[in-house]
Amino acid sequence: MNDDEKAALVGKWANARKEAAAATATENALRRLVADVVFDLGEGELREGTEHRPLPKGWKVSMVSKINHSFESVDACRAALEAIEALGPVEEAEAARMVKWKPELSLSAYKAAPENLRLMLGRVIVAKPAMPTLEIKPPKAPK
Repeated sequence: MNDDEKAALVGKWANARKEAAAATATENALRRLVADVVFDLGEGELREGTEHRPLPKGWKVSMVSKINHSFESVDACRAALEAIEALGPVEEAEAARMVKWKPELSLSAYKAAPENLRLMLGRVIVAKPAMPTLEIKPPKAPK
């Protein structure tokens, strides 16, 4: 592939990226509008489940509503769990069941750790290539 073909390929990618972003923004806005107008879903309203609405000529539209749950912060979660655990062993067991802790690798700490520890932990680390990021930079203006 020559330089002009490579430049054309980069141009196609850049155009597709812009079109995808515009399409995503349009689809998100229209999805919100359909939810608001067809299903009377108010901004910030908590609704869960599947609902159906009839459309002309026998068509129907369905909306699946979900609620995302999270904690204000890790510290707030730990404080609430400690308060529950202080009530007794039964409550402590319940607290352990209510919250999941997901291990996450601290890559900087892993890289800085002694080799023997990196080798031990490295046996259970799965490394996969991530999607590359691309950026187009215009030429610098002459001085």
